[in-house]
Amino acid sequence: AGVLDLPDERCPAVRDDLSLVPGADIAGQLRFILENGSYMAEVLLRSFGHAFQMYAPGFIGTFGWLSVKLPLPVVLGGYFLLVFTTLSGETASKALLPAQRVFFLGLFIILFILVFVSQHLLWDPVGGELISNIQGRYLIPLVPLLLLSFSAKFIPRQWLPFLIGAYVIWSTSMAIISIYSKFYF
Repeated sequence: AGVLDLPDERCPAVRDDLSLVPGADIAGQLRFILENGSYMAEVLLRSFGHAFQMYAPGFIGTFGWLSVKLPLPVVLGGYFLLVFTTLSGETASKALLPAQRVFFLGLFIILFILVFVSQHLLWDPVGGELISNIQGRYLIPLVPLLLLSFSAKFIPRQWLPFLIGAYVIWSTSMAIISIYSKFYF
C-alpha cells in the first residue's frame, strides 16, 4: 500500500459516532492536495480571512463546544497582557539572538500551517474551499514560539505582577459568571 492508500484507522466505536462532514476522506484529500499545486495555499489564505473572527476570541475567551464566550473586554485584556508581557520580558543578559528569533518565528509558522492542514485532511470534504472546525484554543501551544520571536524590553516590569494578578482575578470571575449564566439561568 502506498502513502495515498491510507486506511481509516480511527476507532470504529468513536468514528461511527462522530458527525463527520459528508465527503471527508483523509486519503482522498491528501491526493487532491498533492495533485492541485496552489490549492492548499489558497484554502489556507481564504480560511484565515473567513474565520478570523472565530479564532481570535476563541484563543482566549471561548469554552467547550463554542457555546460559552467571555465578554470582549476580557478577551482584549488578555491580548493586551500578552503583548505587554512580551514587550517587558527580556533583560540584556538574556536577549535572544536574531537567528533564534527567526527560528522560533519559522517554527511557529510551520506548526500553525500544519494545524490547519491536519484539520483539512481529517474533517473537510475533498476539495473543500475552507478549513472548518479550527478553534482558537488549538493554537495555544504555538503562541510561546511567536511571543519569543518578538520579546523585548520596551516596558518596565514593575507593573507586570499587579497586571497579571488583576487580570487573573477579573478573567476568572468573568469565566465563572459566563459559565453560571449559560448553564444555571
